[in-house]
Amino acid sequence: MYTRIQMRSIALMLTLTLALGIVSGLATTKTFAAGLPNGTQDFTGYTTGGSIRKSPDGFFTLSASRSGLNADSYGAFISDTATSGSETVFFEIAADGSLGSFEMDNLYVGEYDDGSFSNIIVKGYAANVEQFSTAPYSKAKDSIITSNFPIDYSIVRGKSIDSFRVYYTRESGTPHENFNLFTFTIKNASVSPPASSLSSEKAITGFSFNGLTPAVAGTVNETAKTVTVTVPHGTNVASLVPTITHTGASVSPNSGTVQNFTNPVTYTVTAADSTTQQYTVTVTVTPAAPNVTADDAANIIVGLDTTMEYQIDGGSYVKYDGMNAPDLSGNHTVLVRVPADAATGTPAGAVKTLTFT
Repeated sequence: MYTRIQMRSIALMLTLTLALGIVSGLATTKTFAAGLPNGTQDFTGYTTGGSIRKSPDGFFTLSASRSGLNADSYGAFISDTATSGSETVFFEIAADGSLGSFEMDNLYVGEYDDGSFSNIIVKGYAANVEQFSTAPYSKAKDSIITSNFPIDYSIVRGKSIDSFRVYYTRESGTPHENFNLFTFTIKNASVSPPASSLSSEKAITGFSFNGLTPAVAGTVNETAKTVTVTVPHGTNVASLVPTITHTGASVSPNSGTVQNFTNPVTYTVTAADSTTQQYTVTVTVTPAAPNVTADDAANIIVGLDTTMEYQIDGGSYVKYDGMNAPDLSGNHTVLVRVPADAATGTPAGAVKTLTFT
């Protein structure tokens, strides 16, 4: 088992080797575009002491979720040699000063000495909202020192962030200081904050009148941005209280607010990013059951007219045309109602049930 100082010597040799070009792709360089940092960043010159360390150029802060944070030219690490139990911690690097946002390309995360680490994850944030999370990587203790863990960084690219975290779990038998964040590589640094990271979701997903008996749920047409609700005959549509579910930050008028639905009402859903979407809510009252009766002696439906349709013994509804009165001799159950009108959106009316024997 190497000591931390021995491993720093090894790391220095590795750095010299990389600088000589013997090993490519891991050299630590720092370039600037328009005064902002772009390229590979290391921890040389970060302030010492305290829970937050600042980069010498003033563009980054470094912190950790536990005590013992250290940073130098070889990387950032937790100075703790205890090995009992397991513990999950994270490093956080955040934009500071005139740096408003950046995109991550990759990190150079590895170990100074062989250890057992699990759930190594990199998460990016914009205004404290998570933008990406890499697939967890774990490395068992195997007597091999892995200088750069093979984490898949494809998910991080192209996403504007203002901070990121490197999570890891130190397993029992491994000290924290064996884990090291060597460098991180960024691009497209900007003085502007990240593009809106707030959700643009703003859809109505449910609309119902739970105060009716039974409760009535509407139909949401997301393509047309409409909601249609059919309520029982006799419902007072001038005073209904809707329960609205949605994916936005708010809806207006508010869910649970009494509303007059005599005419269509427009509801506006506002997303977390302040964009809006309007929905038109139309409430239709079911037509009353027709005023018809059964003449069991004559086997006819009294009051049947051409505005109605009938169904016999569970069969299909038949529109009455004035000439097609049903033969109701024998035992039958007949349902009579006003049919739906697709042109006006009027639903089929309430049913009148007649019994013939």
